[in-house]
Amino acid sequence: MRKKGIIILVIVFAALIAVYLLLNYLNDRSARRQQQEEEEQNVQVTDFDGDDVTSFSYLYNKEELKFEKQEDQWVCLNDPETDLDEDAVDTLLNTLGDIATTNQITNPEDLSEYGFDSPSQEAVITLDDGSSIELLFGAENTIAGGYYMEKSGDDNVYLVDSSLVTDTLSSGVDTLKAAETDSSDAQD
Repeated sequence: MRKKGIIILVIVFAALIAVYLLLNYLNDRSARRQQQEEEEQNVQVTDFDGDDVTSFSYLYNKEELKFEKQEDQWVCLNDPETDLDEDAVDTLLNTLGDIATTNQITNPEDLSEYGFDSPSQEAVITLDDGSSIELLFGAENTIAGGYYMEKSGDDNVYLVDSSLVTDTLSSGVDTLKAAETDSSDAQD
């Protein structure tokens, strides 16, 4: 009798392990399918490398800041004496060069509905092949947590992450400045 009870417990335990493994497999498969569907819905709006940019500009406090690469160094044309943090500028450009979204509005009829009659931000990027990309940011959609954006040469409107306007393009020259070294440290 005791032997029969142990065999039943072993069978029940094996069945529980099999059910656990099956549920784990089905859950992983479902997660992979969902991730694949999300990736398929993702629209790449901009796709350029920050190293390919020769100049760019954007608005900061209603003033257009203009930057140009001169002898492999970024220079702010508004304040050419300021040393810029090359890594900060590269981060800004790489962020602008890799904008993706899952929210695309195809061929909208009235762009003013998306705030493009009074844009909240605009940026112009010139690449080393001579082409330019203009990004225009319209109204904020606080419910979805993004800003409407249109790109030159593209008839669509995209809802992009708010951080592009509130963080990436809210950097003034002071934010992009290279850290100053203490002259007494340099002499030591």
